[in-house]
Amino acid sequence: MSRNSGKSCVLLKAVTELPAESQCLVVTSSPDVEESDITRCSHLVEPNDHEEERANAVVEPVLHNSQVLKNPGEKLIHLQEEQAASIVHLLQEHVALFSDSPSLCPLLRHDVDVQDSHPVRQPPYRLNAEKR
Repeated sequence: MSRNSGKSCVLLKAVTELPAESQCLVVTSSPDVEESDITRCSHLVEPNDHEEERANAVVEPVLHNSQVLKNPGEKLIHLQEEQAASIVHLLQEHVALFSDSPSLCPLLRHDVDVQDSHPVRQPPYRLNAEKR
């Protein structure tokens, strides 16, 4: 790394991505490079807001049920008053079902009807002589 008037330049032998605060990167195969041969960056690359949000994103489902349940009338405008009142009553009656964190329901059981199908059976693999 060589320093020139407070700015740093990094000499690399491979192509890499520029960090957000990079000042100068040079790709070269020779470690003996004169400062006059160093190419300066044409512009500084700064991350935008969308990239920072994506980098800080959590990889879990994000549910906003509590925000909707605070004022359900906004989502039910397209319904008649009786239908909206009925849905609001159901939502208030079963508030525990609409939490912001997803969970498993132990009350459901799924049976898959395979009719007359037989289970798939396969004989065990034969061992070679060394492993017997």
